[in-house]
Amino acid sequence: MPIYTRMGDKGYTSILHGVRLSKDHLLLEVIGSIDELNSYIGVVRSKLEYRDINEILKYVQNKLTDLNVEIQARYVGELDRYHEYILKKTDVTKLEEYIDMYSRELPELNRLILFSGSILGTEMFYARAICRRVERNIVKLFKKVDKFKGSDIIPFINRLSDLFFIFGRYLNYKEGAKEETWRE
Repeated sequence: MPIYTRMGDKGYTSILHGVRLSKDHLLLEVIGSIDELNSYIGVVRSKLEYRDINEILKYVQNKLTDLNVEIQARYVGELDRYHEYILKKTDVTKLEEYIDMYSRELPELNRLILFSGSILGTEMFYARAICRRVERNIVKLFKKVDKFKGSDIIPFINRLSDLFFIFGRYLNYKEGAKEETWRE
């Protein structure tokens, strides 16, 4: 299969089931921002020597790929056909368990922190910022398209940004980077 088809040369692209959309469509903004986040997690994983976090991030990458399929399936009305890709409450709970587990090792947070520290820590903070943009784009899409009610997509993305925040703090802690607080 060739990498280029010339089908997108006029500003349109295809999603599931050959549905054609303008490349400036909000759905494609959502899919693209999820893809950007997924790619950036790959960058972080390429530098990460903490095997446990690497495995969690691999799980997250798989879930983000599933999420891109789910969003397209919901949009084209083919959710039943792609049921194995649907995010569930258990996926949200799994992220919460990771957050709780890694939070236990960190000092209590009493003030806002600056997103600084070690390379890995700051990269996780940056992943968090990308994730929050993904969430904003998803919320915009959900307000315009009625096919997303009852999904666990927003809770999952919200928890994911929390997990990245905790990983940023945790990696700074493990790397010996001082946590800088706002206006200190």
